[in-house]
Amino acid sequence: MERRILRARADPRFLGKVKAPQPSEPKKPAPEKKPDPVPTSYAKPKVRWRVSPKYSSRKGTKVDKIVLHYTVSRSTESAIRTLTTPVSEGGRVASAHYVIGRDGFIWQLVSELNKAWHAPKVNSRSIGIEHVAMPGERLAPAQEKATVALIKFILSARKLPRSAITGHQFTGQATSCPGNLFGPTGSKAEMLAWIDRHFKGEF
Repeated sequence: MERRILRARADPRFLGKVKAPQPSEPKKPAPEKKPDPVPTSYAKPKVRWRVSPKYSSRKGTKVDKIVLHYTVSRSTESAIRTLTTPVSEGGRVASAHYVIGRDGFIWQLVSELNKAWHAPKVNSRSIGIEHVAMPGERLAPAQEKATVALIKFILSARKLPRSAITGHQFTGQATSCPGNLFGPTGSKAEMLAWIDRHFKGEF
């Protein structure tokens, strides 16, 4: 009986059915975590429209600047009224494409396709953004978040570098605008530091 068992175990028919132990596969190294890709485009943030009649044609001039302003007022409604009241009704010869309140709401007054009247020396080639603030005031947190989102949209849509961003007084205009929105002294260095902080590495 024992010999029969041994012969059966040696029979190739049985040996073929025995699986040899498989060597365990070496563990694969964890994939290297790659940094998140830098966005190539940004959606336009939500805006509310209050159409201003104060605009004119760019006459084909390409936009290459974003000019930042402040309203010298704490009232969004007052700022919008100033920028939308027709000149024929006693309104100022002034308008802007956008007004951003301290609550972060963005109001659009003029289409970017048209020229708003906000910085005489560069009106034809710029987009003007007004920020509701009094002299000496910095950007409010919600306001800052909204303006960063809007500027990123404009830079992305028009394929502009961050050097396109500037303040009213740095366009050659005799004014202190945009005041202290970006720092206590209102200097160009403070504005440039703010620009780098929010846009460097992406634009």
